Amino acid sequence: MKQDSKHVLVTITTLDASRSDFAPVVAPGEREIHVWEFRSEMPGFTQEEIVEILSPDERARAARFHFRRDAQRFSATRARTRAILGAYLQADPRELRFKYSAREKPSLVDPAVDIRFNVSHSGDEAMVAVAAGREIGVDIEQPRSNVECEPLAERFFSPGEKKFIRALAGQQKLSTFFRLWTCKESFLKAHGTGLSRPLSSFDVTLGERLGQLLSIRANARGEGLWSLVEIESSSGYPAAATVEGALDEMRLYRLA
Repeated sequence: MKQDSKHVLVTITTLDASRSDFAPVVAPGEREIHVWEFRSEMPGFTQEEIVEILSPDERARAARFHFRRDAQRFSATRARTRAILGAYLQADPRELRFKYSAREKPSLVDPAVDIRFNVSHSGDEAMVAVAAGREIGVDIEQPRSNVECEPLAERFFSPGEKKFIRALAGQQKLSTFFRLWTCKESFLKAHGTGLSRPLSSFDVTLGERLGQLLSIRANARGEGLWSLVEIESSSGYPAAATVEGALDEMRLYRLA
């Protein structure tokens, strides 16, 4: 459980989105994470060229999407993820192999460097979060004005979070709901339990500003230390990352 209100040092680097690969990247430090933000597309590349980067099972999954746009988003996000991880491992993105937990959390098979990662995408936006030797989760959500946030909060959130949402009105209620949702999702994804663990089983306390370590009240089950930080996305979509252990710095790579 992390109880800390200090700020995380955020460094932003903009990279060329037209590239299909990247220069070698050094793995994050002991108290550092990297977050890559990009649109779920690859300008200048045909769908055939993008799909060629994927593994056979990823190609099969892309082919199962009913709508072509969803297949394109999935393929581009997976291809970008492979390129990003290949930059850390100095490996051909096509050669990377993944395994999946019982809850479908992906990880690398026998990586040369012990890096852990997590992926999230919503609408046209996507993020990949990377940590060295410790679990990490990330979530980004496209805000939707037609979401009935208070009924959802009453159903899924903890008592303290419900009370917090009830006290708000209008646009502030909606934006706060999505901020809380992304924070809670990122924790569940880092923890590896997904929505099999109730969202009401832990609390998130929002800070006044982004880039801040937020508090998590988790069950007294030896959960260990987790650090949660909100991410200021270029799209304005609410986003957050949770990492196992302490956090001092976040490097945000934006592909533009």
